[in-house]
Amino acid sequence: MTMRRANGSGAICRLKGNRRKPYAVRVSYPHPTNEGKYKQRYLAYFHTSAEAQAYLEKLNCGQIKAGGYTLGDVWEDYTRSRRFTELSKSAQNVHRGAWNRLSALADRPIDAIRRPELQRVIDDALEGGLAPSSAEKIKILMGLLFKRALMDDLISKDPTLGLELPKIKPVVEKDVIPQPVVAQLWTRKDEPYVQITLVLIYTGWRISELLELTPEAYHTEPVPHLIGGKKTDAGINRPVPVHPAIQPFVESRASSCKERIFEDVGSYTVVLDRFKKILRQYGVEKATPHWCRYTLTSMLEMAGANRLATDRITGHSDRGMTDHYTKMTVEYLYSQMCLIRV
Repeated sequence: MTMRRANGSGAICRLKGNRRKPYAVRVSYPHPTNEGKYKQRYLAYFHTSAEAQAYLEKLNCGQIKAGGYTLGDVWEDYTRSRRFTELSKSAQNVHRGAWNRLSALADRPIDAIRRPELQRVIDDALEGGLAPSSAEKIKILMGLLFKRALMDDLISKDPTLGLELPKIKPVVEKDVIPQPVVAQLWTRKDEPYVQITLVLIYTGWRISELLELTPEAYHTEPVPHLIGGKKTDAGINRPVPVHPAIQPFVESRASSCKERIFEDVGSYTVVLDRFKKILRQYGVEKATPHWCRYTLTSMLEMAGANRLATDRITGHSDRGMTDHYTKMTVEYLYSQMCLIRV
């Protein structure tokens, strides 16, 4: 049964079968290829006719777009929601990166998008060289947006169900760089990329964090330290004491650089390539930069450093309320770093 209204103002119809939301609002629009003909588009589904009527009145008053919500509309609503604004900046950027891949469908009506279209977005990204782990982030955002659309009665079915991703290879177990190898690196301390490798080991910085450090991030008072970091709330803008052994590497660059302290070593890809080549020379074949964080943690532990100080230096989250309320000065963190002997 259809509740008729004035031409062009939409209609409410009761769908056949045993449905959770049997009342639908639909509108007519010109057929794209057959002049004089019209097609119908379902905009939303409701439990009762009263809910559908209220929606249709908003539609005709201009409170809802006549063409129905698009995927881009749902994305914009999400970015203004508390769920998004309360995320960390890094998490927001992950979602924005996933949206860049999905935005090709931004102008498509949300209720007209089907699973094959979404699967094609994922497949095209993978064929373009995107890592499976990054493709999974796209799938997660798809699920989030269409779940919101389902909750807001913009769609009746979730098209993200059944989306496929390739199996992700097991993550290589992280390890530490052996101390004899670290000792060998010190014999080559005048080589620029060996210096960078030692800085990564003795600060626990990620490569991306290291390359973003500006001259203003380096401080000599009250003790030599750098301020920076990202990814987690605990790691953002944290003070990392500069061990006396790597201080000359940092200080010379900080005093002579233009925009970034380590601008002389090139891009992330270049640093990563040189890092791996250097360690392969010592038989460490599978090392990744993240091993440096494990290596620093192990060196601090073996030197007898305070466990909470280690967490603060490496940017790990507090493990309990006692940790959360414990404040540590940069002088104390520096004293713990200096326990490591070179």
